[in-house]
Amino acid sequence: MLPPIGKDDVLVDLGIRQYSLPPMYKAASHPKKTNTLGDAYYYLQDTTKEGLEKTAKLEKVIKIPRGPEKKALALGRYYILAWQVAQSYPQSIGFMKLKEGDHVFCRSLSAPADGSRDSTVCWVTGG
Repeated sequence: MLPPIGKDDVLVDLGIRQYSLPPMYKAASHPKKTNTLGDAYYYLQDTTKEGLEKTAKLEKVIKIPRGPEKKALALGRYYILAWQVAQSYPQSIGFMKLKEGDHVFCRSLSAPADGSRDSTVCWVTGG
């Protein structure tokens, strides 16, 4: 069975990304994107019990800067180093800096490729 990727969607080059993180795709269009600013991205999620348990374990370990830049920088040395590298070379550690209007969705491996059953993970509301 092929993964549910839209025919015009593009794999985002995130360079050396941790192998346990899912690849990100940029959607050519997305039915749940609510504005004209920014882009729509999605990743594929194994929604079986085993797949969700694996994701939960990963989320307990991985440290990803979140929130406004100042807040991310205040979270400690690890975050500062990761954020500085991400600003200069975002692909070098597999992070993606989002911009105003961007949406990120999660798509089950068993969902249709049109994005109609995707879950919203986040959207950027300010620049």
